[in-house]
Amino acid sequence: MTRCSALAGGVLLALLPMAARPATGQQADSVAAAPRPLQPLPRLGGPEEIRARAAMLLGDSLAHVSFIRSTHARAPRLPGDPGAFRWALVAPELRTAWNSQIPLSLNDGSMWAGRGWTTWIMAGARARYGPVSVILAPEVGYAQNRSFAVRPSSKPGFSSFVPPWYTTPPSLDLPYRPGDLGFAIFTPGQSSIAATAGPVEVGAATEDQWWGPGIDNAIVLSDNAAGIPHLFARTAAPLRTPIGWVEATWMAGALTESLYFDTVSTNNLRSISGLAVSLRTVWDPDLTLGLTRVVYAPVGGSGDLPGHSLDVFTRWNGPARVAGESTPEQIASLFWSWTFPHNGLELYGEWARLELPTSFRDLLLAPEHTQGYTLGLEWANELGDSSRVLRFRTELTDLEQSSTAKYRPTSFFYVSRSIPQGYTNRGQVVGAAIGPGASTQRLALDYLAPRWHVGIFGARIRWANDAYYRSPNGTSPVGHDVSVLGGVRASARLRFGDVTAELVRERRLNYLFQNVAAGFGKEGAVDVGNTLFRLSFRP
Repeated sequence: MTRCSALAGGVLLALLPMAARPATGQQADSVAAAPRPLQPLPRLGGPEEIRARAAMLLGDSLAHVSFIRSTHARAPRLPGDPGAFRWALVAPELRTAWNSQIPLSLNDGSMWAGRGWTTWIMAGARARYGPVSVILAPEVGYAQNRSFAVRPSSKPGFSSFVPPWYTTPPSLDLPYRPGDLGFAIFTPGQSSIAATAGPVEVGAATEDQWWGPGIDNAIVLSDNAAGIPHLFARTAAPLRTPIGWVEATWMAGALTESLYFDTVSTNNLRSISGLAVSLRTVWDPDLTLGLTRVVYAPVGGSGDLPGHSLDVFTRWNGPARVAGESTPEQIASLFWSWTFPHNGLELYGEWARLELPTSFRDLLLAPEHTQGYTLGLEWANELGDSSRVLRFRTELTDLEQSSTAKYRPTSFFYVSRSIPQGYTNRGQVVGAAIGPGASTQRLALDYLAPRWHVGIFGARIRWANDAYYRSPNGTSPVGHDVSVLGGVRASARLRFGDVTAELVRERRLNYLFQNVAAGFGKEGAVDVGNTLFRLSFRP
């Protein structure tokens, strides 16, 4: 376990007795509630979310989906007397994945699915007393982490597991694999403690979060990496205002370097401060608008973190222009979702920039400077007796450099000139799962029945395209690293529990930019075929 994870876990464990302590003026026997049955913790992007989003498309007024999501915020209420101490065991969740040739791991949280078998288990307990709620849901896992071909770095001071194009500024803590052996890991996982005071909820957590309407990729904050140890303050429920229903969250925490990046021990932490706000408009309740922003900065140690907790409100300087210059970095985005229930249709998107415009004139002249974006469409249609639904969706995300890079110094998504590790936590990108300078397009079709669903999908991902154009080892004119994916997924609620399975076939063209062909053939290409199988179970 990393130092941050251990610290966060210790804080949460230490605060647990406080949640069980009777409040002043309440009867002591109110804490003698009987144990409750297993309670599930919904997974971000899991089957429950798929069904809720489909129901929202079809006009179910109770199925509104929040676009500022976390495990704690989505957890179902504990049953029983609100004035009594209530608790329940968290239904354990088992997840396993197998990659045949190379890693393929997207939006897996602390579970990194490398080559071979990877198995993760989450379990724990929940409790609530008065305004205080606690979730202890640690995760433990083992990764076989079998070897595969890479292009190692040979730069002094960096691990050989880091790609050579991420060892010179701008750089990034994104190793090919965490070491050359199998490994076990324990993290606090989806743990949190929170107290509600009127419309506001404050607390500490290590849980996963997802900001924005994207289904496959969230540009600013996603569950692609292990949960960030953080403090938070957020709306306990949507606030009714004259212009609509508002949800907001602020967080401040620490990003941790992986064990396989560099040999410098004094820069293993970075601060992160973030804000997300969404408005479900009163003039059209099916229209949601939102904004997000995060600022991350280098720190000398954990003692410097409190001083950066409000960076999202106070730091507005631009990114570093000179390698080694100690400057905070930022990512900001606007997002929207517009649902048309009579047509079963949703249009959504997110537009992000690494550099805020210097003026309104600058915005008019070059709105695309350092931009990234997601555009998506969902359509659902009831079949027969309305208990079965056909759902189609498409989503594209583009984080590649804009044309302004030809004449204007530019930043690249998630890498940094001033912060060697970039926008990562424990060696995984905190934002969009496709990673730095990438782009993707996806199509999916699902059939939803009352107790099961099955779907097919296809996707194309162009990996690290910004690095392709600045590779220190040179590039081929046809050497873009591209994956073409296709697969099937299914979930079912059986008598003994919920099961989800996914089978994916990947063809990766010009793996790690390896193509020396002079023409547009494939004679010099290094292509890799990979099969991914995933299975999860929860009683």
